[in-house]
Amino acid sequence: MAIDPNFPATPKYASALATVANPAADGSGTIVPLLTAGANGALVTNLMALPIGTVAATVLRLYVSQDAGATWKVIDMRLLAAYALSQTAHPVGQIFIDKSNPDAALRLPANARLGVAIGVAQVAGVAFNAEYMDY
Repeated sequence: MAIDPNFPATPKYASALATVANPAADGSGTIVPLLTAGANGALVTNLMALPIGTVAATVLRLYVSQDAGATWKVIDMRLLAAYALSQTAHPVGQIFIDKSNPDAALRLPANARLGVAIGVAQVAGVAFNAEYMDY
């Protein structure tokens, strides 16, 4: 019996803005949905977070859910430094998955969801941006 290989398809882009504080890392609190994998799963090739205005230092959390968002598990955390909005200084974001390193891609099972949260409330917010492909 021949089995056809399953390759990632059309590139996709997802974005989410986090502004509400979620000090819990246990999967409770406000988690902002970022993307949902397709029926055969997905390959996330790039994921980064960037302040879109003046922000206080905060922790950034990446979560995964395999039950349509009923329960979330933290899979990565990064620290975002404080930043004052400026027209002459570049904000420093955080890279969770670097597209220049194909081995760092995140493989998600069918219909899994990625969600994001920040530890300290931000008026301007933190934008999370992902590039991915469904299988």
